[in-house]
Amino acid sequence: NGVHTGFADNFITMNKKYIAAIAVILGVSSASQIYGAELVHRYSFPANSVWSPDGYYILEDSVGDADGRTYGSAYCSDIYDEFGNIIGSGLYLDGKGNTRSFTEGSFAALPANLISEYASYSVETWITGYGTNNWQRVFDFGSCGINEDGTIGDGKEYHTLIWRNNDGNMRADQRCEGVSDGQIGAGAALPVNDFVLHHVVYTLDGENHRLCIYVDGVLKGSGTA
Repeated sequence: NGVHTGFADNFITMNKKYIAAIAVILGVSSASQIYGAELVHRYSFPANSVWSPDGYYILEDSVGDADGRTYGSAYCSDIYDEFGNIIGSGLYLDGKGNTRSFTEGSFAALPANLISEYASYSVETWITGYGTNNWQRVFDFGSCGINEDGTIGDGKEYHTLIWRNNDGNMRADQRCEGVSDGQIGAGAALPVNDFVLHHVVYTLDGENHRLCIYVDGVLKGSGTA
């Protein structure tokens, strides 16, 4: 079974892999803020996240006012180290369900247009993987088509960070108006089942049209977007 990590902006993405995310932070900057980015959203996924009567966890934005929600089998719970000690809490995505469904996968959805107003932004995450299926996502922000049967179609405009692609590598993609504007490799995907929360940061510098991926404090990939 695949897993997916999906934090969707305008649409819900496919689920492909098993990943736990302890926190997702979104910061933005512009040319006039080049030395001081502003934190605009933070999602921490506490184990005691509110359970909605409608059957999902509410993912509280502790900085902005843009709460998200889980779908399918995604859930918030404690995270354990290799010795069984609690080291935090996070969002678990097990990849179960229909990977082409807008409602029946294992993913988290954030409000629409979360990043569309920003020319530059960073997404900071702490994540660990528990499987080796390809096309695991850390996040997908963007829009997609809808197939005739109502399922998820191909992506139209999006920014996505892929934990593991077909080649077993981490990758960032950007696509605007149906054209691929950037594809940045970041070397081999991180180990699975290592009980380590890896610090992964994706940045988009809109002024200089540049994408960067940092893993555990090291720049792993960059290029023109």
